[in-house]
Amino acid sequence: MIKLSKSNLLRNEKGEVLVLFAIGFTILLLFTSLAIDFAMALVYRDRVKEVAVMARETRMDFGSVEMWNAADANVVYRELAVDIADRNGMKAVQVKTEYDETETTSSKRFAKANVIMTDTYECTALKIIGIDEIEIKVRVDGSQTNSGSNLWNPDQNYDAP
Repeated sequence: MIKLSKSNLLRNEKGEVLVLFAIGFTILLLFTSLAIDFAMALVYRDRVKEVAVMARETRMDFGSVEMWNAADANVVYRELAVDIADRNGMKAVQVKTEYDETETTSSKRFAKANVIMTDTYECTALKIIGIDEIEIKVRVDGSQTNSGSNLWNPDQNYDAP
């Protein structure tokens, strides 16, 4: 049996450990960069969703009277949503609204009011594996009920300040 001392092992090592360390470190950096790029895409998606939520809520904050009196409330709703998107750096083509009235009378209007926003996240590290961009599509559903006069009144779900 051959006995090797520790100093003999170090003298015979010709850089294999260093090469293995470099390869391992490179792979670790690669997976970290892929994970960070994917996480940034999720953060970007959350930003688009936040803009869509603001656009949906605008119908109650600024557009309830205009939408109540409009012949085509979807046109007013789209203008409000596009304005919010424009103020947040998005384009009008990225915004779609759905305003589907299920009941319309002289004193009541009930509708499904949805906002759909699309955007594209430009990848950086994910290009290594062939993903150049990630298509982001966010849909925020809502509804609107107006009845009585043009004044908004709190319903059962209203939390007083």
